[in-house]
Order: sequence, then C-alpha cells, then structure tokens
Amino acid sequence: MKTDKIKELVTKDIPIEEEIIGIFRATYSPSLYWLLIIGPMAFLGNRDYIIVITDKHIHLNRIDFFFDDIEAKDIFNYNEISNLTLEKNLVTQNLLINFNNERILKLKAYLPKKKKKKDNLLISNEVLDFLASEDRHYV
Repeated sequence: MKTDKIKELVTKDIPIEEEIIGIFRATYSPSLYWLLIIGPMAFLGNRDYIIVITDKHIHLNRIDFFFDDIEAKDIFNYNEISNLTLEKNLVTQNLLINFNNERILKLKAYLPKKKKKKDNLLISNEVLDFLASEDRHYV
C-alpha cells in the first residue's frame, strides 16, 4: 500500500482539534528467547505499527501483514504513560514506552537517511523533539 493511502487510513478517525505532529512506522519484534523456544516460527510474533503523534494523544495502529488494513487501534493520553525512553542507534530509533498499568512496549522506528529521498513513514526529528521535550510530563 502506498504511503498516501496509509496516511489517509490512519488519520481519518483523528479529531480535527488535534494537531498531528508526525506519522511513522515502527516494528515490534519478540525477544531472542522466543527464537530458542519456538524456533523459526518466532517471526510470527513481529508486528508493524503506524504511529500517529498528536499534541494530545499517541495513536498506535497495528497494521496487518500485507499493509492492507488496520488490525487494531489504541489511543493513549500522555498521562497514561509513566516513562518514555528514546535510544538512538545507527539505523533505528528505539522507543521504550512504560505505561501506568505496568505494561511495556518496545518499538523500533527507522531513521531517515541523509542523502536519500524523504520517506514519510520514517521517524522525523520533529517527532523526536516533541516526545523528548521538557514540557511533555509523563506521570
């Protein structure tokens, strides 16, 4: 599915009064322990998300295997997040989201290449600055 279609699909339910800061794709992969337990079937635990960051919420849209439709949609206020850790690697930006209900979500978002054409589903510096800003108080 094209980037424009994905953006249209994930932004159609966002209220008009919310300002969209950014949209990016992130993936969840199970830990390597799962590879030891169930072997090559561990790749079935991979999940792809299209994440929409607005000024009031984080919208997590789980996309199906073929990027055709949204499987699940979760919306979180910033006060539902107890801690958000950003860790930059060479190619990826790791996001560790700790929720107030003791759940943890580990995601990897890909950073844009400097000389490559801009891909709209890569995490942008504006989103990273917004999430890491001092006035973003996570409870």
